[in-house]
Order: sequence, then structure tokens, then C-alpha cells
Amino acid sequence: MTMCRTSSRRNESRSTWRTAVSALDHSGGLSDFPQAQVHVTAAEVDGAIRFPSWREKLRFRPVQWEHQPRIVEHTPVGEAWRGFAAAPELEDIAPGIVLLALPGHTRGHAAVAVDAGDRWVLHAGDAFYGRGTLTGGSVPAVLHAMETAIAFRPQAGPTQPRAARRATPTG
Repeated sequence: MTMCRTSSRRNESRSTWRTAVSALDHSGGLSDFPQAQVHVTAAEVDGAIRFPSWREKLRFRPVQWEHQPRIVEHTPVGEAWRGFAAAPELEDIAPGIVLLALPGHTRGHAAVAVDAGDRWVLHAGDAFYGRGTLTGGSVPAVLHAMETAIAFRPQAGPTQPRAARRATPTG
């Protein structure tokens, strides 16, 4: 499950950051944290709940949010940051947390960057499946096939592996 929480106790969890709320492998378990706020992009909510395409309807299951989780939507707009067009800092959650749009795995897939003091830590979820996607090296065929088969392809803009490569520190 791709999540971080601000409390380890089930009923005390205050915030959950999601890189994707999609698919059966990402949102199962949200009901285990009934008090959590689930932070996702507005595009992810569009694809999962409001306006899913026929392919998204196969991935997203209404049962995953029928317990009515507390979804907080974010739209990645703001200042450019390290090669990304917009990266709002989520100061309402905590200082030093930045949301980065990485559509591709899902319509509203995102990464979360956290300021660790001396460096930034990037949690990119399923933005890529194999290290070779970032390095230009080889990616096992089965991973490449799966990544390609389930990818959401936006009409315009860079694919998520290219965007993830831009996030790779250059020094």
C-alpha cells in the first residue's frame, strides 16, 4: 500500500498521502483509517470517482470508498520546482511537503517530495516499475509489458517515466 500516516494508531491517523487511489492494489485498507484525510490530486478523483473512463472503471472499484473517506483534493499548480511545471507545497499538512503531478500510472498519479533537511526524499509510488526506466538501462520485459498495459495516457504532456527522470537529483 502506498501511504504514509502521521499516527501509527488506526483510529488516530490524521493524514494519508496517496500517490494513487486507484486499482485494487492501492486503496484496499483505506477503511482501516477512518479518521484519516486522504490527500490526492483532483485528476485522480476525476478518474477514480467522478468521471472514470471505461478502462478506469475496470481499475477503480466503488467499494473502495463506500465508507466515505475524507478525501482532500489538490491541484498541482504553483511555482516550477526542479524541472516540474508546478509543485505546490502542502503547508496545510506540514512544511516541506511538495506534491508533484506524475500522470501515467493513473490519470492523477502524483509523487510526494519531503524535505529531509539535507536532501529531498521523493516517494513516486508506481511512476515506474524498473530502475532502467530512470537510468536508461534495461527493464525486465514483464515489468515493461505490465507498465505499458495499465498506463493511463494523457492526451498531451510528458509521460510519467520522463517526468520521474527529471526528478532524479543532478547534484
